[in-house]
Amino acid sequence: MTDRATTLTDRYHAMSAADAYIIGFPRHGKVYAVRVSFNELCTCLRESRKSSARGGAYQLRVYIPSVEMMKFIATGRATAIADESELDATFNGKKLNKGDAFEKLVTEKLAGKNWEGHNSVPFYKAGDVNINGEEIQVKFQNAELTNEDTMARAEALA
Repeated sequence: MTDRATTLTDRYHAMSAADAYIIGFPRHGKVYAVRVSFNELCTCLRESRKSSARGGAYQLRVYIPSVEMMKFIATGRATAIADESELDATFNGKKLNKGDAFEKLVTEKLAGKNWEGHNSVPFYKAGDVNINGEEIQVKFQNAELTNEDTMARAEALA
């Protein structure tokens, strides 16, 4: 990870209300969820830039390499929570993206709660879902973790 990425992850972690993270990925027709620490999450981040139409800000996206996916599955850390077709049916034709659909599956299947729609609470106030008293941030493969513009706005509000 570059110094710029390390600085951005450090800023994010310092403000995040999450106690842990659940990251998800598709593999062989199934959708998997795995709980990771922040340090583990950092090993699954890819640096990029938003498009110039979206301001061109430097960003960090969740990217879980295939070898890591296979390790998570082989060690039993990753849990299959749905078929990919269920994930697709959850967001197709609705105003949801795959991240929202994955968050809905995690909320309903792992937390045993009804999903009440996209969580508009900022990352520095709460996680996406509370499981057994822990604030959990939920991210699906290729989701943006944060970007420089988001961090600057969040820090200005703090």
